[in-house]
Amino acid sequence: MRIELPTRVPPSLYGIQWYANVLAIVETDPRSEPWLLSNYIQLRYDIAPRARVPMAFYVHDYTASPWLDTLRLTQDWLGLSGQGFVDFARDQVARNYYLHLSLDEYFIPNRPFSQTRHYTHDVLICGFDDSDRTFKLIGYDADRRYSRTEAPYDSVADAWESHIGMDNDNPDVILHRLKSDASYPLDLNLIERTIEEYATGQDTSVHFAAEEPPRRLVYGIDTYDRIIDNLLQAREGERPIDPRSLHVLWEHKRLMVRRVAATVSGSDGDSVLDIAVGLEAATRACRSGLVMAFLLKRVTSLDRIMDELSELKKLDTQFVAHYLGVLRSSGPCTS
Repeated sequence: MRIELPTRVPPSLYGIQWYANVLAIVETDPRSEPWLLSNYIQLRYDIAPRARVPMAFYVHDYTASPWLDTLRLTQDWLGLSGQGFVDFARDQVARNYYLHLSLDEYFIPNRPFSQTRHYTHDVLICGFDDSDRTFKLIGYDADRRYSRTEAPYDSVADAWESHIGMDNDNPDVILHRLKSDASYPLDLNLIERTIEEYATGQDTSVHFAAEEPPRRLVYGIDTYDRIIDNLLQAREGERPIDPRSLHVLWEHKRLMVRRVAATVSGSDGDSVLDIAVGLEAATRACRSGLVMAFLLKRVTSLDRIMDELSELKKLDTQFVAHYLGVLRSSGPCTS
């Protein structure tokens, strides 16, 4: 038997794997676009010294979407089920469930730490093929591209067993199944509120304080300063160059271009869109410069990149103020 569930690779946002895996499923349905544009607006920067992911889009629950039926299974539940991991995973895919989980990359071919380091990381299992006994996977490959790969059944089983014996933040298996009857209109109220929170660096997690306590995060426009601080430390040799945060910032600007095009129109809308397009292009160029500095280990380039980021912050501040003004002048929002 061979089954491979549909995916969009890469999805609109792929800088951080935990929400890239969800969007790779959700975006197979083009009707999900209004939901994507109404969310994925706020950015957050984790200032904890050992944060594995310093910067990302702020998403209260990255597993949740109107387009997904989602189940979270604990390791204890899997142990009580009586099935081996291979049979369990095959059965779920056969029921049209994607498996979003973490595995020890040491055992998985064509991953960044294959056969070099025991490192637990997200992966999406979206298919299997009994003829060659492989699972079909999505995630970062050995070249750190978000892509489709495959791994033998036995390797995935070993990676799971090793993972559950490691100290990690993602012990559960999350099952996602795409819903065919979902709907979500463009939510202009939510967009306006979250853009304002981005512009002022407000803690968006306060809306969910009943479910989780606040974390030590920096939000919105203030994340620029944290990226600059990070690069300053890299220039001084206190930490390696890390282009991930600037990649996330670029994805934020790229998605914002689509959001502006969907929410404002007329001459005012055109002016906002022109600024958004220019901001995206400038951020993309800055990101490319940092990637080159990372590949060549050229710390001498970092002063220029930090100066560019300072200018981008000013342009971004002007952009969000203009965008909010046009949104508000368009009249009452309906959601």
